[in-house]
Amino acid sequence: MDWDRYLFINTDLTVTLHREPVGEWVCPDAITYPERTGVGLAESRMFDEKGPIGRGTRTLFLGPR
Repeated sequence: MDWDRYLFINTDLTVTLHREPVGEWVCPDAITYPERTGVGLAESRMFDEKGPIGRGTRTLFLGPR
């Protein structure tokens, strides 16, 4: 989807960690699933320097600018 033509608003965020992060950085590996209904879902796998630490999900409102 073209960022100049559409807006993406996070309406909620859920983060679940199975351990505390190690170090200063967390890397999200994210994918977004937009739907024609104007609702979408974004999922993230989260990693630190030692490996996987958890997941995040976001519900999205999608609409024209």
